[in-house]
Amino acid sequence: MATFFKEPYIKYYSNLTNTEDMSNYTYSIGKNIENMANEVGSLSSRINSLKWSESGQKELCNNVLPLIAFNLRTISVDISSILNQAVSLASNLYSICFDLKNNDEKYEKSKKELISIKASEPPFYSDFDDEIEALRHIYWNNKIIAKENDIIALEKLCRDLQLQADNIVKSINLLSVSDLVTSIPNPSVVSATSSISVSTKKTSLASKVDSIKSILTVKGKNNLNGNVIDVSSPVGEGTKYNLSNDDLAFLGYVAMREQGSVMGAKLELSLMANLYEKNKARFSSVKDYVARSGWFSKNSTNYKGPPSKEYIDAAREVLNDGKRYLASNVVEHDWLGDITSISTGSVKNRSDYVPLKTVIKNRFGAKYMFVGFAPNGGDPFGYLI
Repeated sequence: MATFFKEPYIKYYSNLTNTEDMSNYTYSIGKNIENMANEVGSLSSRINSLKWSESGQKELCNNVLPLIAFNLRTISVDISSILNQAVSLASNLYSICFDLKNNDEKYEKSKKELISIKASEPPFYSDFDDEIEALRHIYWNNKIIAKENDIIALEKLCRDLQLQADNIVKSINLLSVSDLVTSIPNPSVVSATSSISVSTKKTSLASKVDSIKSILTVKGKNNLNGNVIDVSSPVGEGTKYNLSNDDLAFLGYVAMREQGSVMGAKLELSLMANLYEKNKARFSSVKDYVARSGWFSKNSTNYKGPPSKEYIDAAREVLNDGKRYLASNVVEHDWLGDITSISTGSVKNRSDYVPLKTVIKNRFGAKYMFVGFAPNGGDPFGYLI
């Protein structure tokens, strides 16, 4: 009988066995709204070409229809952002519930093993006449202590996983698109001769995403120079680690090998933190994750000695000082040679990559939304969908 893996965690686990359908649905919503916007634009052109003499023609072509198209695209971006956040959170929730299920099973098994060990107590002679039996008793007692420690550790891990799951559910409940209608201006108050650069009131969507306090510890989104991530300043604060100089040197070295520039290394180091924080139940530290997970190439993790001071300082800034340069849901990047397709053009043509529109697939089976390139010809980064 399970102690920790019970409702509502069983329901979460059962309902989230496959989040791929959610990702596909999210992508199709954005695509359908984009098609609607294109159709409205086409309708505007066709009406204009008819050269209507009616007084409403100018209003329709110059204001109403373009405004509708503009708002459709705005809503598409906002809805897609919220749904992608929800899918990312749901994927994390499933992973945590999966770990909770496995560790609860280990917990129940360890309790049964403890009962069995206690039931097999060997004879004990207080005067130690039989030295062998006395040693057997000491060994038996040590087994009990070790098993009890295992049970305590598993209980703590299961409670921590429950808390993480509860926090993710709270975060999902914070996501809302109910205020979208407040961002659509009334066409009647917009001049028919004004340009389409309408100043719309930003909805609370971004602020609601920003208010998530659990798994998504980094707030905001990356600024861009074209389709290259701007690394001139952090996007937010993350967990501050107390890594040693040796650990920082190792992580700075891996980041240097992966990206080849200090600016790119800051993105790589932020990615390391994001990946570790998604998988910290199985790894003891950021360094442990980078060294043992297999996510980073052996060419990068085959440590040859400390990199230059700039890379060590970058590791200290990102990991010990908590200055993150990526939003915390960004957990993917690829060498272009590992990418099999993109949804907006040619894999090798960097100008075909469009932030928050291009869907990337790689040879390892991952599919993710492009956020931006690392500076100085670095890799494309993104979040899983």
